[in-house]
Amino acid sequence: MDECFDWELAEDSLAFFDAKSVPKVEGSIPPGVSDVRFCSDLSAVAPIGNDDLLASGTLLAAVRPTPV
Repeated sequence: MDECFDWELAEDSLAFFDAKSVPKVEGSIPPGVSDVRFCSDLSAVAPIGNDDLLASGTLLAAVRPTPV
């Protein structure tokens, strides 16, 4: 019970990012290399704004946060 889900923190920190903006490993992976893992630091990447989510189409508009 040391960990629990914090609903308010989840709502406050929910963010969507353009996949093209997320830092990634570029280029081809050499033959014989598998199960490559990495973490992307999103602290320098701007999330997609609510207006952009709405303009992106119905699926992304549906996840747009709404004021309570």
